[in-house]
Amino acid sequence: MASASRPEAVEADADTSPEHVAMLRTMATTQACSGAWIAVLRQAVFTTIKPDKAEVARRKRLARHAALLYLQVLWKETGPVTEAELAKIGAERAFDAAEGVTCHGMAIESAIDKKETDKLDKRIRSIMSAAKHYGLVEEKRLGAKRNALQATAKLHSLLRAHHEETAAVLARIPPENAND
Repeated sequence: MASASRPEAVEADADTSPEHVAMLRTMATTQACSGAWIAVLRQAVFTTIKPDKAEVARRKRLARHAALLYLQVLWKETGPVTEAELAKIGAERAFDAAEGVTCHGMAIESAIDKKETDKLDKRIRSIMSAAKHYGLVEEKRLGAKRNALQATAKLHSLLRAHHEETAAVLARIPPENAND
């Protein structure tokens, strides 16, 4: 018996909304990215068998989708990515190499207003602190109160593993025209 709040099952030959299918594909991609991120963290980073409270807190910070996004930005800006590689995808660096990438700079780039900048700055600092603990990020001193962030080879390897895991999951999603 069908629930009153749920539409009846769609017949196999019924029309489907291309927009809904595209939205579902986007949703599946986002979920694949998040799931792959947690999988590679568990495999390559979270190796302590009995983590203490501080370790659990660091894990939670890194397991968030936002952590993946900020670490990807840092990798793009300070990792082994060349200008030619960025140009191939129509991208460019968001930060001046001489100024370096800072938590505050990433917060400014991400925030809508000053109030949000302060909140994001705190969140990004927390994420980068956890990433430093695991050797994914290093800091270099730019001045008395300024530290630039730098992606490490370990972050590069982790993001490569994330890419491979995500690609494997996405390969299982039927192509756009599979049911035409």
